[in-house]
Amino acid sequence: MNTAIPSCGRREASGPGRVASCWLAALLASGLSCQDTTPGLLFDTKQTSLAAGAAGELASGIVEYAHARAQQQPGFQVSAAYRKLIRVAYELSSETPAVAAAHTRIQQGMSPSPPKQAFSAVKVLEATLGQADAAQRGDGADDGRLARCLFEVASTIDPGNVRCLAGVAALHRVPHADVRWADALAAYRRVVPNGFQSSILGLAVSSPDGTAQVGAVSRILMTWAALREGDVSVEFLRPGGSDMQISSEEAVRYWDQFRVDTELPPGRLRISFEEKFTTKDGPSAGAAFAVLLRSFSDPFVIDPRFAMTGDVSVEGRVLPVGGVFAKVRGAALGGCTRVGIPLACAGELVDALVLAGPQPVLALEVIGLANVEDAIALARLDRSERVLLASERFGQLRKAAEAQMVPKPRARSAEIDRLVADVLAMVPNHISARLIGAWNAGSLPARLSIGGSLEAVRMNLIRYLTTIRVGESPDIKDVKTEVSSAQAQAAQEALRVAGTKLAVESNLWSRSWMPPTAA
Repeated sequence: MNTAIPSCGRREASGPGRVASCWLAALLASGLSCQDTTPGLLFDTKQTSLAAGAAGELASGIVEYAHARAQQQPGFQVSAAYRKLIRVAYELSSETPAVAAAHTRIQQGMSPSPPKQAFSAVKVLEATLGQADAAQRGDGADDGRLARCLFEVASTIDPGNVRCLAGVAALHRVPHADVRWADALAAYRRVVPNGFQSSILGLAVSSPDGTAQVGAVSRILMTWAALREGDVSVEFLRPGGSDMQISSEEAVRYWDQFRVDTELPPGRLRISFEEKFTTKDGPSAGAAFAVLLRSFSDPFVIDPRFAMTGDVSVEGRVLPVGGVFAKVRGAALGGCTRVGIPLACAGELVDALVLAGPQPVLALEVIGLANVEDAIALARLDRSERVLLASERFGQLRKAAEAQMVPKPRARSAEIDRLVADVLAMVPNHISARLIGAWNAGSLPARLSIGGSLEAVRMNLIRYLTTIRVGESPDIKDVKTEVSSAQAQAAQEALRVAGTKLAVESNLWSRSWMPPTAA
């Protein structure tokens, strides 16, 4: 499948405050960088009537606004509007530390810093408009260009502002007030070496014996083949079944909305599974495809110990898939430290705790994903300070919960309650922490959900029938006659034990279709 797209002209921290220097080294080693060029200037501040002190103060305010909006609006940090804000701020005062850092973070593909102080967007807008009006009246050689840039900044903050619209319209008629954005934004242009590779861990599920589901990590690879000219295209090698093809197409349609603001070089992205001899199907890799594509255009490095599953919509929502509990177990066995699952699938893990206690969610962090932005926040190696601190707190929570279970469950732990609250304050969709908290409080349901109950009956009954059937396939009539083998007795006992936790009538287990236990 080949989808053409028109071309546009920390290591895991031991402490959350550690600078992400190893992530930056990985980024540079991977070849994800921007051109090291001296771009054309939007304006020369020295050729305007704006004082240096006022320029630095205004630049800092614009950067704080850009960072705050990037936190509030998913995807804003990769938009042309964000780059314009930072570029204008950099030209206003390139020596201001926060401004220089914001400029460099774009060049190196790093996520924006969180705002360092509370501020008012209204005050930033008024300061920007005030300086734009002053520049419009000024007699400096570059006052016209400065005014034009500041009016564009103000219109980004408030697109319907009458002063902005009037100012931009007036400057269209002023000589030497044109702005050459393409030249100025060249500092942020991507350079990708031919053969560049990236990968993300997806999760697959299979039933080797036709009964139990087995989850496993499935590595998805992306390779860049540079071209001299042409379009950017995405090609899925060995795309698998029809469901997977539909999901991969949705991932590309989603990505197209984000990469249009990033000037990518011409070339072809080829995506494939590392395990290439087994046919893949199902939609559960769709969200992973979307994150992988975003890692190329944004760009960012993906944590090799993060795995995820989920379908994706063209709007970027992460949609439910099946076999989630088996996939989570597979991620733990595959050495992952955190896994993202569709938020709508959290109930499947609740059923797992009803059957087995909290052990399944202690092995690693399981976090619910509502959309692709949630997944990116977990997948990128330069995760935010809040996510890193949440992981640190979860490590403490794991130890506290394990101690609470030895030699047997004790009374409710105040320490566990405190740590759960800490984790959820930083990552509200942290399913592992939420379920451990429910277990500690004794508020987990006593029975499986309806869906979990049906699945438990199905799995046990199929295993029972498969064990005792002599012919080509299991048959329900065999349940009434084949009750003497050891395998049949074991399967029947497993079904009886599960029965105490099913969301069905308790007298179901004495009905006539259930064979008696053999002597």
